[in-house]
Amino acid sequence: MRRALRIVGTLVVTGLCIAYLVWKIDLGRTGHELAHARLGYLLASLGIMVVTVWPMAWRWQRLLRAQGVEDRLPWLVRAYFVSYMVGQVLPTSIGGDASRIFETTRRGSTRRRGAIPGRAARSPARCCSSARSAARPR
Repeated sequence: MRRALRIVGTLVVTGLCIAYLVWKIDLGRTGHELAHARLGYLLASLGIMVVTVWPMAWRWQRLLRAQGVEDRLPWLVRAYFVSYMVGQVLPTSIGGDASRIFETTRRGSTRRRGAIPGRAARSPARCCSSARSAARPR
């Protein structure tokens, strides 16, 4: 029962988000722009996005490892694509980061209890300082 309720809730929220986007976007103009876009430029921009996600996910993997969390790179790449979408939909620039933290903790990847959510919830500045120290060469 609980799982069914969660699935229904997810579908309702997804449907509301899609309805909101369709309501706010001028579909005629969007179709016109896509029809007149240069295919080469469109494919190049998509290719650049796909290629740049891998190094960013690798960096995320290193930051997680510094916090005692081990995760596979392909899964982190997937989480990065999800966070891109979240960052585009939410009105803040922090939405993508929050999405990656949520996905990582929801998956149960944290080896140390509370390694990611505790730091992020207590102090974003502390979380950022941990990220800077993890990125520093040793």
